[in-house]
Amino acid sequence: MRPMSTAEAGAFHELILARLFGWSIALGPQDSKRGRRKQALPSADALFRELFIAKPSWAVSLTAMTAGEDVVELWPERLREVVRFQIDHKVPRVENEPTSAHYAETMREGGRIDYALPAFLADHGSTASVEDHPAWQHLVTGRAAA
Repeated sequence: MRPMSTAEAGAFHELILARLFGWSIALGPQDSKRGRRKQALPSADALFRELFIAKPSWAVSLTAMTAGEDVVELWPERLREVVRFQIDHKVPRVENEPTSAHYAETMREGGRIDYALPAFLADHGSTASVEDHPAWQHLVTGRAAA
């Protein structure tokens, strides 16, 4: 990771938080027709809480990002795979994906008239499905993936 300016680090920090939140929604149930997805909600909520409790403070994140360090390394080792996946993969629900036009429009309608990601983050991340998420098998079955 290259060293970032304070403004870039702030934008990346906002993207990280939005992705963590967005993935927690995507991992929860979408509707009652998807029985396995319905079971995932309590575990997805617990994972979200764990990720946010363990997240580094803004000051620690800022220091790491402006020094060019990998911010994922600031989370406990047991959470790093999930954090890296969520940061590096777009949320499969457009309304919860911070790089989507729909998300930006919703933010502006909600009062964040200045919401815009800088160019270096405008298309950050690869596409993925909920089933690609490293915690998915565990969330649905309660067992670790084989």
